[in-house]
Amino acid sequence: MSKIKLYLVPLILIYNLLSISVSVANNDINFNLGKSINEDLISKIDNLDSKFLDLNLDKELHKETILKINSNNKINSFKYVNIKNNNSLNQTTQQFKKNEINWHRNNLDKIEIQKRILAQDISISPTSIKLPDGNGTVEMGEKVYQAKCLSCHGTEGRAEELDQKVESLRGNSNSIKIIAFESLSGGLGSLNSEMPIRSVGSFWQYSTTLFDYIRRAMPYFNPQSLTNDEAYAVTAYVLFINNIITKDQNINADTLKTINMPNKAGFIDSWGPDWWRSWIHQKYSIIFTCSLLTGILLIILFARKLTQKRKQINIIKILLTTTIFSWIGIYHGIPIGTQKVYNSYNNLKLNNGDWENILFEPIFVILTTFIIITTLIWGRGIFCGWICPFGTIQDIIYKFKSTFFKFINFEIPNNIHNKLIYIKYVIFIAIIFSATYATGNNLLFEFEPFKTIIQDKFNTSTILILWSFVLLSFVFFIERGFCRYLCPTGAALSLASHFQVINWLNTIKPSKSTEAQAYALKCPTKAIKNDGTINEKECILCLSCQIYLNDKNLVSKSKTSIRKKSNNNSPALGPAN
Repeated sequence: MSKIKLYLVPLILIYNLLSISVSVANNDINFNLGKSINEDLISKIDNLDSKFLDLNLDKELHKETILKINSNNKINSFKYVNIKNNNSLNQTTQQFKKNEINWHRNNLDKIEIQKRILAQDISISPTSIKLPDGNGTVEMGEKVYQAKCLSCHGTEGRAEELDQKVESLRGNSNSIKIIAFESLSGGLGSLNSEMPIRSVGSFWQYSTTLFDYIRRAMPYFNPQSLTNDEAYAVTAYVLFINNIITKDQNINADTLKTINMPNKAGFIDSWGPDWWRSWIHQKYSIIFTCSLLTGILLIILFARKLTQKRKQINIIKILLTTTIFSWIGIYHGIPIGTQKVYNSYNNLKLNNGDWENILFEPIFVILTTFIIITTLIWGRGIFCGWICPFGTIQDIIYKFKSTFFKFINFEIPNNIHNKLIYIKYVIFIAIIFSATYATGNNLLFEFEPFKTIIQDKFNTSTILILWSFVLLSFVFFIERGFCRYLCPTGAALSLASHFQVINWLNTIKPSKSTEAQAYALKCPTKAIKNDGTINEKECILCLSCQIYLNDKNLVSKSKTSIRKKSNNNSPALGPAN
């Protein structure tokens, strides 16, 4: 009974509010749509319109039915009109008697009607259909242009200040007049500049649409006054001053459609959504990005063979990761992390699920799609080991420190390490909760220094810069220390690694504990356990273990293929092929 009351109370309140609103609205609305009509007059109109024919529009009208309709039109003019007196009604009836609705009566057949419609439709499509007969030369077009076009478009189609002599053609006495129309010529190659000139030569896609516009809309003060020959001639002259045709070339229906405009390839035939233009504009960047990502996939797919050549694979790794870091991190400044993902989600939410604003960033969309797919197949390693700009920065700092300085390397014991790796999951969960419930600026999103270093390039607040340096200094003592214990993005990808479908890494099944420790030292994230198994959620696919495995100086050659195990103590599966 209590549950029923919970539903009834709000329903009663809503009903009362609606009743009050309707009563107030009825008091305010004035339905006076015009002057009142005399009831006697309405009765007379009803008598006139006592019988109406029921027309079944789905059936064909016969001649007898049409005659009845026309005879009825003489009596029944219309129903319920706003009139003042009986005289106006009689006048209206008499007017309808004179002008009968003979909509079916005409002496034109279907072919003639089509001809009349086509005569009104003079537009020319880009496919050159319906180009009229006629012929024009550049010399003739120059004369027509000077007589009818010069006053608006200037000498040789260039917008300019006209002197008194040219201005006299317009019938004005002003000494100087600035033309408001854009230039018809020049500006080739200026569309990508800050001051583009959209002339015929730099912007127009089809020569046939140029002719169509001249014939339909020009001259401005007297459109459609040009003959077909004059329209062809002016088209020839405009093409000539844009250096598209020669002076001795004639323009007609046959030659016009063969002309290739300079900017024909600069248009998209099917525009599609607005974001697609951004993709077309950045097509070379997209191709280069896809090439880099393809290079990563090829290395991962052929890792077993490539890692047998230690020097070559190290050179390839350095070149590819440095190029990706320069391209994504420095040039594009894309800070792929929790903050970037949240901003994209928030943008999607504010735009009611419209993806268009996100799709305007093609490089980010491609990277995100690639990361999601590869994480589900190979785990977090492809992003963390090859794409992440901050991961590359950590590697650079660690190599630089190891080469030129002698800082103490802290190797955290395994029992402590296995507990510290869960810190990043706690940070990731805290970010999710703060994004869900907190309002205003969320400082937890600044925990990752990706935006400060990669996007802002240290051009931000002093606190964030100091925090970034603290995290970077962490790398001087622990290789990939941020990735191991603190990175929330790595935590998110590690959770997604539960769906990983390929586990293909080869490793050594150590015979001694000292051998296992020496081998584990080659892993920057300590993803290799004492029993030789690999923790895929911590592996960044750097291939260091594979290179070490194929080192000829290594005594032990007992190779096994590592797969996911139900527990850490289970033995490795059969030998790798």
